[in-house]
Amino acid sequence: MEGRKKEVFKNGLISAAKSTNALILTAGNNIGTMKLVGDAVGQGQFLVKEGNSFSRGLRLIGLTSWGYVKNNKDLLNLDPNELHNASYNSNVEILPRDNVPLNHDHTHFLVN
Repeated sequence: MEGRKKEVFKNGLISAAKSTNALILTAGNNIGTMKLVGDAVGQGQFLVKEGNSFSRGLRLIGLTSWGYVKNNKDLLNLDPNELHNASYNSNVEILPRDNVPLNHDHTHFLVN
């Protein structure tokens, strides 16, 4: 999609998600429609107060396969006794027939 069509899609998606409190599902990658949906959620994201903390108002869930995620080893927690904050770069070059990085605007991932 280009220009105005892209903006209409993103605005419509965010408006529908906000008004229905919807969960949005994609394959979670940083390419094509999944990237476009991630960009929309990133632009439309807002915070919701829950008690003494805040959470994201839009939830974008990526359903993906571990074997297709580029640099998936960067997401591993090698020490189960420590909390692991992954340092993952989703802005890497995507080569033909190569694994694809995850989109950073997704709030959750389910991996098989």
